[in-house]
Amino acid sequence: KTVTSKGETDQKQTSLNESTAAISKSKNENNKEEKDNEEQPSNELEAALIDPQQNFTQRYDAVRLYLDSLAKPVGSLGSMEDWASRITALQRTTKPKADNAVCLIFAADHGVAKDESDGGANCSAYPQAVSRKVLEGLDHGIAGASVLSKCNDVSLRVIDVGLADGACHYEWSGNVVHSSRYKIRGGTKNFCKGSAMTEE
Repeated sequence: KTVTSKGETDQKQTSLNESTAAISKSKNENNKEEKDNEEQPSNELEAALIDPQQNFTQRYDAVRLYLDSLAKPVGSLGSMEDWASRITALQRTTKPKADNAVCLIFAADHGVAKDESDGGANCSAYPQAVSRKVLEGLDHGIAGASVLSKCNDVSLRVIDVGLADGACHYEWSGNVVHSSRYKIRGGTKNFCKGSAMTEE
């Protein structure tokens, strides 16, 4: 039978603790290195973004190529990848910002969707009066886009460029909905019978 002294036991325990700590430290360093590699964009991407010879399309393609190389299914983030690539290419940085975001909605009615009695083709599921009701909801901050904008700290601006229903000089609050100075009064024409708009 082997008898181990208390000193030998303590020494073995100390060695075991040191070995465990060394292994844990090594794993943490490896994990950190892997995480840094995943989070840090490639040097090629950064070079492409700051290269004055690269146009927007080339910078955009470089970002998409980088996103496709990440550990995820290609295109799995949908349109978010497209917008991320656009912003990154425009700002020429791998850390783009989207401060003071603004949502612009342009609203108008198609002449072809008017009722047949008004010269249209009656091809819409809803009467054009609904368009104005939607904008009224936006103007009063009760529409879906209003709620989403408020929750995400996004400024909402709606521009009436050609609603067909109601008075031509309808006065919006001006806080959200504005009438464009270039508004097409009464909406566009029925393109089944001619040009929807003139060049002017």
